[in-house]
Amino acid sequence: MSLHSLLKNTCTIEQSVETSDGKGGVTTHWGPVLTPVRCRIRPLKAEESGQYEKATFRNTFRGYFEDAITETEGQTSLRDLIGRDTETPFRVNFDSRLFEIDGVLDVDEQNRLCVLELHRQQGSWRT
Repeated sequence: MSLHSLLKNTCTIEQSVETSDGKGGVTTHWGPVLTPVRCRIRPLKAEESGQYEKATFRNTFRGYFEDAITETEGQTSLRDLIGRDTETPFRVNFDSRLFEIDGVLDVDEQNRLCVLELHRQQGSWRT
């Protein structure tokens, strides 16, 4: 079975960009860094903390991604792109569902498959 047959979906890797608003403040927006990236995202666990109306939920996922090579970054793997820039947040946009990235792994150490530990952002649930 090929890697492409397992990674049936595509997503966009986005990066946070801050720009001056001209009044001394800063505006943050998200822009695509890599698209399309072949992927497969699977639920891992759901946790609840707090009580009653103050309860918070955190859903954790594991995402499997083709470790795409970006020409704009000078032939850098997805794992290296996300792992080396600790100052700039990245996220995964999968079919308009947004996931924050918690960790990066290169499972086979051959830059073919990148595994990301993910969780859902607050307020990004579909209705």
